[in-house]
Amino acid sequence: MFPVHTPPTSEWLCSHGILSWKFPPSLGSYTLIGRSRAADATSLYIPELDILLDCGCLVTTAHPSSIFLTHTHSDHCLDI
Repeated sequence: MFPVHTPPTSEWLCSHGILSWKFPPSLGSYTLIGRSRAADATSLYIPELDILLDCGCLVTTAHPSSIFLTHTHSDHCLDI
């Protein structure tokens, strides 16, 4: 596995292949929860905005108010 660069002012946690990363306060109080693996699955949830970016895999049990797709390859839209 490749090392993951983490800025010293951010917080992150990895569990079951799902990464949770808190943006530094200078960028806003947002949390990015998700997983991305090329040609496999991509899904990123931002709970503070209640949005999901792509839905190629299940990363939350929440039902987001909006889902945005970057493109329609199956690894980005499989779980619609």
